[in-house]
Amino acid sequence: MGNLEDKEIIKAENLIKKILEEAEEISEMGKSPDKANRLRLYAKVAGWVKEHEISTNEIRNCPVCQSDIEEKKDEVTGEKITTHISHFLEQESGYLEKGFDLWANNSAQLLRSDIHNDLSAEINQDLPSKPIFLIEKTFTEEIFNSEPFANSLTPLKQSIISLFSTYSIHTPIFYEPDIVSIPKCFGGNDGKLATSIKRTKRAIAFSRWRKNNAKFCTEIFFKIVGRKKRRTTQRNKGY
Repeated sequence: MGNLEDKEIIKAENLIKKILEEAEEISEMGKSPDKANRLRLYAKVAGWVKEHEISTNEIRNCPVCQSDIEEKKDEVTGEKITTHISHFLEQESGYLEKGFDLWANNSAQLLRSDIHNDLSAEINQDLPSKPIFLIEKTFTEEIFNSEPFANSLTPLKQSIISLFSTYSIHTPIFYEPDIVSIPKCFGGNDGKLATSIKRTKRAIAFSRWRKNNAKFCTEIFFKIVGRKKRRTTQRNKGY
C-alpha cells in the first residue's frame, strides 16, 4: 500500500464521500415512504428523459403521456411535477431509483471494482491495529514461512523479533480515520456496507502513514537486514 499514487488514494476517498452523501439523502427520503416513492418515480422519469435525449424545454408536458403538467402539483409532495423532474435532470439521480438493499449492494460492489486493488483487497479482512505490525509480520512471519527460508532461517527468527522490538520503539504515531456512520436502513454501523467502508478507510490511512513515514520504514529495514558494504580497492602504488 505504500506504493500507491496519491491520485489512487484521492479517487478512493472521493468514492467513499459520494457513497456516504448518497446514503444520507436516500435515508432522509426513506423517513417518508410515500414521498420517497414519488421522488423515486420522478428520478426514473428524469433518467428516461436523459436516456432519450429529450429537450428539457418539453418538460412542461409529461414525457410519458404528453399531457400538460406545467402547473400541476404532486399531491404527496406539494411541489410542482416539473420542478421535481427538472431537479433530477440537473444532477446524477440513478442512485435514487434504487431500493435500499439494491443501492447498498451496488455501493459495496463499487468499492471492490472502482478503487485500486491494493485497497479493495483489504475489504475482506481487518488490518492490524497499527501499520508497523504489517512490517513486523513481514520480518517475523512471512519471510520464515516462505519455502526457500522455512528451515534455513529459523534459528534467526527470535533474534530478528528482538531486533524489531528494539528498533520499532520510536514508531511514528498512526491516527485512526474518522468513524463512519451509516443509516440503519443500510445495515447501520455494523452492516456489510459500513464494514466495507471502514476497512477501505483504514487501508487508505495505512497507505498514507506508509508514504509519510517512508524514511522511517527504510531505516528500520536496513537496521535489521543490514546494508550492503561498498567494495573498496587499493590503488597499485608500485610495490
